[in-house]
Amino acid sequence: MARETHLEAMAAAMFAGRLGGNPGVRETGEAAQAAPAAPQPPRAIDLLLDGLATRFTVGYSAGGPPLRKALDAFSRVDGAMARDARWLWLACRLAQDLWDDDLWHVLATDGVRVARQTGALGVLPIAATYRASLYVHAGAFDAASSLIEEADAITRATGMAPLKYATLMLTAWRGNDADGLDLVESARLEATARGEGMGLGVVDWATALLYNGRGRYAEALAAAQRGCEHDDVGLFAWSLVELIEAAVRSGATDAAPAALERLSARTQASGTDWALGIEAVSRALLSADGGAEAHYREAVERLARSRGVVHLARARLVYGE
Repeated sequence: MARETHLEAMAAAMFAGRLGGNPGVRETGEAAQAAPAAPQPPRAIDLLLDGLATRFTVGYSAGGPPLRKALDAFSRVDGAMARDARWLWLACRLAQDLWDDDLWHVLATDGVRVARQTGALGVLPIAATYRASLYVHAGAFDAASSLIEEADAITRATGMAPLKYATLMLTAWRGNDADGLDLVESARLEATARGEGMGLGVVDWATALLYNGRGRYAEALAAAQRGCEHDDVGLFAWSLVELIEAAVRSGATDAAPAALERLSARTQASGTDWALGIEAVSRALLSADGGAEAHYREAVERLARSRGVVHLARARLVYGE
C-alpha cells in the first residue's frame, strides 16, 4: 500500500507539472526511493514505481531501461493490465516518452479490450483516448474520431472531467485553424482551472504543431518554447521537434542547435526507429543542402518501419520541399 501511495504521489506531481509547486516530481521520486523495497517477485506497478523514480531523480537515459521493463510487464494482459488498469494512462504516456509505439500499441489496444470486457467505465474513456491518439499517430483519423466520440459520451454520462488530449492531437494534425485555435484556448482554460500543468504542455505542443502546419512559424516557435520550459513526460521532446522546425523556418536558427542536442539525448537513448527517424528529420532541417539528403533518406527509411504514418508523411513533405 505504501508503494502504491508513492506511485500516486509521483503521478499527481507529474500531472500537476508547472502548476503544482513543491513537492515536485524529483521530491516525490526521492521519497519513493526511500520507501520499503518491492515484494518479490515485484508486481508491474512496483517496476513502474522504481523506473519512474529513477527517471525523475537520475534522468531520462537512466530511467529508460527500468521503465521499458515495467511496461513489458504491464502489457501482459492476463496479468498486470487486468489488475492494474487504473495505471494504464501512465503506462501509455511513458511508452510515448520512450518513443516506443509498439508498446504504446499493445498497452492502448489491450487496455480498451480489458476495459470493455470488465465494464470498467472509469478506465474505458482513458484507454480509448490513448488508443485514439495512436490512431492519429498511425494516420487513421476517422477511427480516432470515432473513439474520441465514444470517450466523450462516457465522460459526459458519468460526470468525469473531459479528456482533451486525443482531440487536441487530432485537430493539430488536421491543421484546421479556426477549430484548432478555439479548442486550444478552451483546453488551456480548463487545464488551468483544474491545476493540470501537464495539460498545458499538451496545449503548447498542439499549438506549435498547428502553427507549423499552417506556416505561421513565429507563432509556432513561441508556443514550442513555452512547451520546452517544462519536462512534461511524453511531451517535452515533441515540443523540441516543433521548436527546431519553427526556428529553421522563421530564421531564428540560434535556438535550433541546442534544441537538437536535447532532442538527440533522448532519441539516442531510446533507439527506436520512430525516435531516430524524428531526429534525422530535425538534423536534415539544420543541415546545409549537401548534407541534408542522407538525413532525409534515413528519416524516411526509419519512419516507414514505425507506426508513425503522420511522421513519415511529414518527413517526405519536408524532404520534397
